[in-house]
Amino acid sequence: MVLSLEGTPSSRTVELTTITWIDALWPGRAWDARLDETRIAEAFRLLTIQSERWPTPAQFLRVLPARHVPLKLTAPKPTEAERKKAHAVLERIKKELDR
Repeated sequence: MVLSLEGTPSSRTVELTTITWIDALWPGRAWDARLDETRIAEAFRLLTIQSERWPTPAQFLRVLPARHVPLKLTAPKPTEAERKKAHAVLERIKKELDR
């Protein structure tokens, strides 16, 4: 609304426009503020730069960057030699504590 692009909704219809965008963007998608906040902001930034008319939800989805999902790392499984070494260390500690 600040840019006053062609097709910008009037102040009387902006609330309905918001509801329409929500109805178009929310169903069928699992939005996660932690994962999506920056990419939603980036999509609107891109639309601000690229648009000469008020954008549509479809245009928003086209410029929405892919979600960056943090890698889920699993702890490496120790080898048999590492297990034996750890066990030996624990046994030494146990003996020291038993003194």
